[in-house]
Amino acid sequence: IVSWNPGAEKIFGYSESEILGKPLTRIMPERYREAHRAGIKRAAETGEPRIIGKTVEFNGLHKDGHEFPIELSLGTWKSGERTYFSAIISDITERKKAVEALQIYELKFRTLMERASDALFLHDKEGRFVEVNLQACKSLGYTREELLDLKVFDVEKQISPRELDKLWINFKIGETETLTSVHRRKNGSTFPVEISLGLFEWEGQKQFLAL
Repeated sequence: IVSWNPGAEKIFGYSESEILGKPLTRIMPERYREAHRAGIKRAAETGEPRIIGKTVEFNGLHKDGHEFPIELSLGTWKSGERTYFSAIISDITERKKAVEALQIYELKFRTLMERASDALFLHDKEGRFVEVNLQACKSLGYTREELLDLKVFDVEKQISPRELDKLWINFKIGETETLTSVHRRKNGSTFPVEISLGLFEWEGQKQFLAL
């Protein structure tokens, strides 16, 4: 290591005086070190480093011994007879935690949807269905794939695109409103429904949740 900025010190815990002149393997978990040495040797012999210009994810090794996820982007250049490598590194611990939490949350929500005795629909501001549960399919006589190709207005007789747009503008996430309407089945028959409609966040996007 020939250069070490304050960002690297913050991420890995080593001061510049502690790390300059040390091998890069100092900040790598043991399991990566042999592959790193082989990669450096291959790059020196062939001039073709495999991950230059790519962004990849690994685990880094902190001074205190704990591992943490990092995102790494490598560059390289020559100065005289010497080849140098630069690494732009980000600690992605919080991002990983957020993604894992969201995945758990969405798994729980999917489980809840499928176990619900009422029909559940998620749709966007244009009325396109983005998720439905089994009971929604049974109530309307469509398969899940068929419903996901439809819009609310294909099954809903009393809400227009303009009215849906007004609801989108006026609703805040977490608010709900109870409506009465009429739904149309695939076979053309209709039946009265009571709808609890609210705004909900699903896969990072605002959606209508209709129960």
